[in-house]
Amino acid sequence: MLDRGLRAYFFPLLSEVTTCRSLLQLLWRDEYPYEWYKSNAALRIANIAYLSYRTGEAASDTMERAAKYESELLRCRLLVDPHAYIQLVFDEASAV
Repeated sequence: MLDRGLRAYFFPLLSEVTTCRSLLQLLWRDEYPYEWYKSNAALRIANIAYLSYRTGEAASDTMERAAKYESELLRCRLLVDPHAYIQLVFDEASAV
């Protein structure tokens, strides 16, 4: 039963994810079933920042786009400023 549900529901949603860039585009979406309020925004923006780094996007561009979701990030009670958090993820990604 669960297998059938996964195949019927999730596979069609995720079938468009074939590259890092397409996963990045999916993570930026804020529409059903990918609404930001349903996810941990801190983890989501960390994944976005990492994929942005890996696909060659500038940290400043990621920060600019992430500003739209700052309230979601603050809801996660980040101990640092959201921009500093994104920069930290970029710095860590470059060290890998």
